[in-house]
Amino acid sequence: MTLTDVIDREVLGPDGTLRIAAMYAALPPGIESNGRHASQRGRLYAEVVDHAGRRWQALIDGDRAELLEPLDF
Repeated sequence: MTLTDVIDREVLGPDGTLRIAAMYAALPPGIESNGRHASQRGRLYAEVVDHAGRRWQALIDGDRAELLEPLDF
């Protein structure tokens, strides 16, 4: 997965759509409780931006984002 495939891609967060602003690391696919990979696309540790302009660190799995913590600048 190249950066051009990731940056500006939209993913679904807990409160709506988020845009990926930066990618920190590509991670191996997550594993479900039945031993299968949760997503074929792999996971990302990334920075996402919501529609209000707030930035968050997040784990991206496929097209879903799990927000980790806000980024205060």
